[in-house]
Amino acid sequence: MGRFTRLSGLAVLLAGLVPAGVADAAAQEATQPADQKQAQPAPQKAQPPRVAWIASCTSPGRGQPQECAMEQRAIAKENGQLIGLVSIRVPSETRKPVTMIQLPLNLFLPAGVNVDVDGDMTQNQSFQTCNQTGCFVGFPISDTLLKQLFNGGKLNVTFQYLDKKPVTLPMSLEGFTDAYNRIK
Repeated sequence: MGRFTRLSGLAVLLAGLVPAGVADAAAQEATQPADQKQAQPAPQKAQPPRVAWIASCTSPGRGQPQECAMEQRAIAKENGQLIGLVSIRVPSETRKPVTMIQLPLNLFLPAGVNVDVDGDMTQNQSFQTCNQTGCFVGFPISDTLLKQLFNGGKLNVTFQYLDKKPVTLPMSLEGFTDAYNRIK
C-alpha cells in the first residue's frame, strides 16, 4: 500500500507540471475511437510566403531624395554561393528604370547576356565590367520589356561559361509588380 501511495503522489506532482492544454488534448485523444484518430491530419508548420523580389530604399543624407531598388538573387543549392543577381532601380533624376545583372566569373564575355521574359523577345546585352565579385551588365529597361515583366512568369538570364555552353537562370516574376510599385 505504501508503494501505491508514493506512485500516485508522483503522478499528481507530474500532472501539475504538464500544461493544461497538453493534458486536455491527451485526454481527448485517449477517448476518441481508433478510426477517428487516424483520420485527423498531422499538424503542419506554417510556410512563410515566398518572396522573389525584395525592394528597399535608402537616402544618401537627411533631406535628400531616396534611391530605391529591387532585387532577386539566384543561389546555388549545393554550396549557397551567389550565381546571379538582378537589380532594378529607378534613378531619381530620370525616373526611368535600369537594371544591373551580376553573374559569376569565368564567363565567355563575347557572348554577352541574353535576357527574355517567358522566352519572348530575347535581348542580347554586352558585359560592361568584371571585378572580384563577378561580371556585370547594365541597361535601361524599355517600356516594352517593363510590360513583359509585369505580365510574365519568368525572367530568363542566359550566359556562357568559358566552355561556351549556355546556362539559363530562370528568375521568378512572382511579386515583381508589387516590388516595382514600391520603388517607382
